[in-house]
Amino acid sequence: MKCCLLGVMAVLMLTPGFLLAQEYRTIYEIQEVAVGDDSSYMAGDTVITSGIVTAGAGLFYAGSHITFYLQDGGGGPWSGILIYNEDNSAFATYIGDSVQVSGVVSEYSTFAGRESNMTEIVTIGEVYSFLSGLPLPEIQVITPGVIDSTMGADSLAEQYEGCLVQVRDVVVSDISSPYSQFNVTDNLTGECIIRTYSDSLYNFGTPALGTPYESITGVVYQVYGNYTIMPRTISDLVLAVGPPIITGTTRYPGGHPMSSDTVEITCSITDNSYVEEASVFYRVNGGGWGDLFLEPQGEITYRAEIPPQSNYAEVDFYIYAIDDEDNEAFDPPDAPASFYTYTVSDSIPTTIYEVQFTTEPDSASFFIYRAVQLMGVITADTSDFPVDSAAGYQRFYFQDADDPYGTGGAWNGLYVYNRSDDFFRIEAVRGDRVMISGQITEYYGYTEIKSISDCAVLTPGQPLPDPVEISAADLAEGSLNGEQYEGCLVKLTEVTVVNPEFAPGLWTVTDASGEECIIGTQGVYTYEPVMNDGIEYIIGLVQYSGGTYKLEPRDDDDFGEITDIAQSGELTPYEFALKDNYPNPFNPTTTIEFTLKRKAELKLEVYNLMGRLVCTLVEGELEAGVHSAVWDGVDKRGIQVSSGIYFVRYSGAEFDFCGKMLLMK
Repeated sequence: MKCCLLGVMAVLMLTPGFLLAQEYRTIYEIQEVAVGDDSSYMAGDTVITSGIVTAGAGLFYAGSHITFYLQDGGGGPWSGILIYNEDNSAFATYIGDSVQVSGVVSEYSTFAGRESNMTEIVTIGEVYSFLSGLPLPEIQVITPGVIDSTMGADSLAEQYEGCLVQVRDVVVSDISSPYSQFNVTDNLTGECIIRTYSDSLYNFGTPALGTPYESITGVVYQVYGNYTIMPRTISDLVLAVGPPIITGTTRYPGGHPMSSDTVEITCSITDNSYVEEASVFYRVNGGGWGDLFLEPQGEITYRAEIPPQSNYAEVDFYIYAIDDEDNEAFDPPDAPASFYTYTVSDSIPTTIYEVQFTTEPDSASFFIYRAVQLMGVITADTSDFPVDSAAGYQRFYFQDADDPYGTGGAWNGLYVYNRSDDFFRIEAVRGDRVMISGQITEYYGYTEIKSISDCAVLTPGQPLPDPVEISAADLAEGSLNGEQYEGCLVKLTEVTVVNPEFAPGLWTVTDASGEECIIGTQGVYTYEPVMNDGIEYIIGLVQYSGGTYKLEPRDDDDFGEITDIAQSGELTPYEFALKDNYPNPFNPTTTIEFTLKRKAELKLEVYNLMGRLVCTLVEGELEAGVHSAVWDGVDKRGIQVSSGIYFVRYSGAEFDFCGKMLLMK
């Protein structure tokens, strides 16, 4: 091995870039930082470095860009780094390649309650590949607790950023994330997040709770306050001895297929040995079960087709697999007592109301995945909610001004998401009456029309529908009323700014209802909220994200007269009160809001179910008004706490309140 590495270095020294000796830096030099820091001290520097590729170019999703992972041949902490370029054809590298790169040390920053900085090198010029098929650096075997990734950036994890690591003898402990990730634990040191973003794991899905793994290997990636392990291929996920694991069961088309549709069922099946047989069992309208052979489509993917069924037919199905040791598995796990279901429907909506209306606010649109053609007036265009020109998409809102079902505007609005790089650029503007052709989808509970194939302007310059007058209670956290206003133009009247810094890019107001709702900053208005300001009215579009509704004003015209309460001499009365924390349940952080009637000494503390003090968030004297604190799920020693119920106590000489919080991982 020493001879091989010496040979590589000899080749490197012959390259033109290597002659700039002052610019060459080892990955260790670039990455190593003091405990508690997560940004390279060389950020902004142009450097040359080299190493062995541990995850090849294009293996992990990077949008229209490209990445690979590079590690020093010596291995160990601080030896790995992410290599990035905006051009997805910039380089082609493979696992085991010995390469040299030149570029700028940069930090990819993300925020979710706390900031994360993933160190990377943005390449300049060519990536030089010298030898291929080399042994990889020794994999670092760590415990889940070392990277402590379920509750944010842990200083112990930074040393493994970009490195190839492995956790052993773990079980799946949390599958609640809506993203392609799950948590595992060794039931001793803690949990860590497994992020299945490799192209080769596209259909992997989520394993069941309690699924045992002998080992999981991957590169460490830091994003949204968490360090995660990203397996490269299915071979990085080694199951312990047991039955097959069935994950990622999906069907196409989704939603409600039409009577002419053949429904494709796909799933991923893995086993520590060999999958002997796999089938999908299905029945129609509660009849007898029939079965179809699931055909292997590669290493882990299986596929079968359920034939077309008549209009209004209800189809149930489940997955069955058996391995070479006669271990059986089902999905859902207790099938056939439980099963997946879909209903066949040939209905095609002709109005936004039909797409949006539901009696179950938490459910998806009945017409999800259905191709539709809908008419309405543009209520917000790209000048109202601009995005970076490099983002490759446009966002609009449109609304049925005719109000065909007489709802006063409710259920008549819809968000338009247009990938302008995939199809075409929409040129419609606010006030245009348009006919839009596209597909209905749900983005984490937010109904939208996307995959736009046409947007015809029928009549330009039409009056906008009058905004629907609502109260803050309609959009408050936990409200069931907000669903009907999703995508609609609405109006709040006589509001007061409660928290001008509720969260990054968000502020809150209240009105006569006494409830608070969130105001966003996606629009182009210039007003900067100040606590206790009175606002005659706010007009905007209703958006849904992060589990709550938000009002998004478009521009300055969406604000009525603003009164500076402090300058006017008016007093806004406050009570001593503890608000519900947001979000709740939460992971990784939650915001706790409380009010003071007058200047006072107070404590804001977190307790566990045993009544023991976990941590003190606030202690001291504060002015009257609205205040907030963020709890990131760590105790007074800085150690991550386990999932479960916790209590927040807000106390002072004149008050003592308690609230319940649920931490979910």
